[in-house]
Amino acid sequence: MRLFIAIPIPDDVQEYIRAVQNKLPKKGIFLNNHFHLTLQFLGDSASEEQLQKIKSAIAITFEQSSPDKYFLFQLRPLQTFKNRFGQIRVIWTGLKISKILLEFQKKLEKNLEAVGFKNEKVFIPHLTLARVKLPQTQMLEKDLQNIVIEERIFEVNEMHLIQTLLKPEGATYKVLEKYMWEEEK
Repeated sequence: MRLFIAIPIPDDVQEYIRAVQNKLPKKGIFLNNHFHLTLQFLGDSASEEQLQKIKSAIAITFEQSSPDKYFLFQLRPLQTFKNRFGQIRVIWTGLKISKILLEFQKKLEKNLEAVGFKNEKVFIPHLTLARVKLPQTQMLEKDLQNIVIEERIFEVNEMHLIQTLLKPEGATYKVLEKYMWEEEK
């Protein structure tokens, strides 16, 4: 199983992000159609036994934390991830998140590591808008500077354990578990 833990993005914010995607150049760019904030990618080979350990680690994280009933997010300007040759590979919008959510993510990472899922990447809160397949960095960087992102604020009150199903027509996602943040204890 290919699994990850993510926070879903509200429909109205997804609609806005799709409008931003329409401003991106079309050549060599493949738009993302599933928007979420990945808290941790868990890999490609989780077994049923490991799935239970993952669920247990999530439950422990919720027990150790007292998150608010929701978290506030704010969209930030467009950014890119580049490959080792300096070519843009991913276009994304940053997310400003609360300190409480950042602490929650660190606890989640630690509890998942305790059951065998070490996170290899630094957590960068972002939403992927597109993947770039053709090298066009200089022109693309100039085009991206002209796209303004409204710094919209929105709230989210749930987290999902998601399975990625890879198919010839593209990836689809199946929510295995939903977790809701409750009122403060």
